[in-house]
Amino acid sequence: NIEGSVPSIQGHPMKPLVLIAEALALAVSGCATRTSGPVEFTCKAQYAWQDTGVLVHAGDRLKVEYETGQWTADIHNGLAPPGGNPATPGHPGDVLPTANRSALIGRVDDQVFLIGNAFDGVIPKDGHLFCAINTTITKSDQSALLPADGSITMRAWVDHAHPVCDQDQKVWYVCL
Repeated sequence: NIEGSVPSIQGHPMKPLVLIAEALALAVSGCATRTSGPVEFTCKAQYAWQDTGVLVHAGDRLKVEYETGQWTADIHNGLAPPGGNPATPGHPGDVLPTANRSALIGRVDDQVFLIGNAFDGVIPKDGHLFCAINTTITKSDQSALLPADGSITMRAWVDHAHPVCDQDQKVWYVCL
């Protein structure tokens, strides 16, 4: 080995043995897992930001898939899946003007993003996943969406990037 290089076996770098031993101990104890979910949640068009019950941390990979339902931000434009109505593009005052009106949008902390019919991405901040329909009114957490109608049901999984601990430092998840 060259001084300062990482030891390897057949050309593959070895991970520090301590981390491997800790991960194996967690796996044997039954408390190590890489992915949590699926968590099913329903988002209603008539309400602003709704807590999905999905907790994510910075660096986690969130995957969301469409299950069932249709909704609309304005019943006069017809019902649409969570991808929104392509005939009604977002308006400048909408929460996410680059997405179709009536599209499913998500929020973690102050980060708003398009979920649509499916989402697979890395979350930049810690927090709960909130969902809403893309329209002008959802900027307030308390606004009722009077012309909106319908609901959609989605399924979510979280691939944990880092160990997640409770206040007693008991590890719930670890990425192996």
